[in-house]
Amino acid sequence: MKRSTKKSLLLSILALVLCTAMLLGTTFAWFTDSANTAVNKIQAGRLEIQLLDDRGNSLEGKTLTWQKAAGAPENEQVLWEPGCTYKLQPITIKNNGNLALKYKIEITGIQGDAELNEAIEWTISNNEHTYAIDQEVSLAADATAKLTIQGHMKEEAGNNYQGKSIDGIGITVYATQYTAEFDSIGNEYDKNAPIVYPANVTTESFESATSVYYYGTYGGGSNIHIAEGDEIQAHPAAVAYVDADGVHYAADVYSAVANGATTIYCKENATLKARSVDTNRTQDLTKDLTIYANGANFQYGEIALNGATTAANDITVKVYDAKNLYIWGYSPAGGKAFTVLMENCHNVGTSETKNAGRMFYISNKNDRTNGTIHATLRSCSVEKSNSPVYMNADGSLTLENCTFTRCAVPVNNNHKSAGTRKDVVKDCTFISCGCTAEMDSGLSTYAAPIRFVESGNGRLTVTLKNNTFSGTIGSNGDILLGDYITPGKSFAFDATIVTENPVMVKSSADAAYSYNGGTVNVGNY
Repeated sequence: MKRSTKKSLLLSILALVLCTAMLLGTTFAWFTDSANTAVNKIQAGRLEIQLLDDRGNSLEGKTLTWQKAAGAPENEQVLWEPGCTYKLQPITIKNNGNLALKYKIEITGIQGDAELNEAIEWTISNNEHTYAIDQEVSLAADATAKLTIQGHMKEEAGNNYQGKSIDGIGITVYATQYTAEFDSIGNEYDKNAPIVYPANVTTESFESATSVYYYGTYGGGSNIHIAEGDEIQAHPAAVAYVDADGVHYAADVYSAVANGATTIYCKENATLKARSVDTNRTQDLTKDLTIYANGANFQYGEIALNGATTAANDITVKVYDAKNLYIWGYSPAGGKAFTVLMENCHNVGTSETKNAGRMFYISNKNDRTNGTIHATLRSCSVEKSNSPVYMNADGSLTLENCTFTRCAVPVNNNHKSAGTRKDVVKDCTFISCGCTAEMDSGLSTYAAPIRFVESGNGRLTVTLKNNTFSGTIGSNGDILLGDYITPGKSFAFDATIVTENPVMVKSSADAAYSYNGGTVNVGNY
């Protein structure tokens, strides 16, 4: 009995060992299950805009006509005179795509007496609102906007406009995506989308395009003659422009302008130069130029106005979304006007006391009868540059929503001409601007975030509204009105300051003082 029990126990232990050994040689099996679902297809939206007449017919390549008032003689000529207003035939902007867009309209292609256009105020009406010709307006997918464009000849237009005419006027509509559609985060992802490229131009098309420079006969593109002995050097295409022959590519602004371009589109976020050989500066402009930079970095490149030659006509320059681009030059001849717009441009220099990073610099010339400059900088920024915005000529300078960081004299204006000047600086931010003698002894005498001086015995009017200052450096305050350098001479002018918080103002030889706003009368000295 005992032997039988022991035998059974041994067999049981042996069976347990064998089972354990078999178990160690197997793989565990967990409870499992699976489920799946389909994912919606990825569908790119379509952005397409059309320009139509009031009957729904395309206006591409057509000519718009001016409307006469009821009761006007049938064959009476359309003649412009101060105070008159003419309307073009109605047009319709149609969003023919499935994405919301924003558009703006520009007057382009002006030929002849271009200065006549400076006497005309262009506006757009949609039966509810009237707004400026180049203002951005949103338009929903598959929606239309019925518009009337009108021109008003300014009442103050003088006799110098008599008998002049302009031809080749065109209406160009630029469109890009707008903040309407939502992604997973929100609908703000495209709020700063620029007007990028014209039809048939893409970032990819720059890659396959070719561009060449010629030493000797200089330029780029099919219109440039290659003389025997010219040295040919290839460069990547960085800018595009369109003419009657289609789309052309070039390596820089200089060569595009040499080929007749008046509207230039840069490759998105490209690194390029205003001119890739010799100096990083364009030729003196002789006609209008618009640059859609699309974030391109010009590496301190310069657009030249009246540098070595005197422009024979009015010139308008518009620059959008550029980095490290500088508009430089001198005022035009008497009776002529330069108009400059820089929007969403951003420069970064090397030091608050060095030149690098300047954005706009126009001076008058003593050996010329000076015309006027009308400049606007909107939503721009400069960091680390000594005098990024300077102008001493007649005309006007407007800065809106700009930011300046670590600049000695970011808004630097000494009106040295004998004519009129009307400036506005509003909603701008100045961070750690100014200069001490230890930083630069000469610059520190007139360094301040905002500086205005009237030394040309002209008529200067200044409005400074809702600007903010923090960390101002030096003893000249946030706003320096007259610089009190000895020897020196300054004439009287008024500055109106509107501010929510007190600002430090220096308006005499005395120390800067806290000011809550109002009109400062700067006297002669």
